[in-house]
Formats: sequence, C-alpha cells, structure tokens
Amino acid sequence: MNNSSKKLIFSPFASQLGSAIYVLGLNWLLVRATGNTKLLGLIEGLGGLAFLLGDFLVGLLVDQYNRKKS
Repeated sequence: MNNSSKKLIFSPFASQLGSAIYVLGLNWLLVRATGNTKLLGLIEGLGGLAFLLGDFLVGLLVDQYNRKKS
C-alpha cells in the first residue's frame, strides 16, 4: 500500500473529526456567549427534529420514484 492510498483511507476519519470539533466549538461559543445551556438544548433539539422530519420527507420521495425507470 503506497502513501497516497493510506491518505485516502484516513481522510473520512479526519473529515468527521474536523466536523465534530467544529460543532463542539460552536456549542461552546454559544454557551459562553449566552451563559445559558437551555438555549443550546433547544437549538440542538430543534435541529434533531428538523433532521428527523427531513428524513421522513426524503424517504417518501425516494420510495415514490423508481430509479430503474430512469
């Protein structure tokens, strides 16, 4: 396995790690700026709810259209 292959194997890990650190930093900044953890919980809860509703909507659309027809 050459060096460029090793980089490709670990790139998704590095990307996810960067995203996690970014979200952690945003949450920390929000709590520090407002001094209120309830606001962080509300924002995270609404974001999760929006993600869940979006999954149901996209799931319905995917099930309606047959990709083999295209």
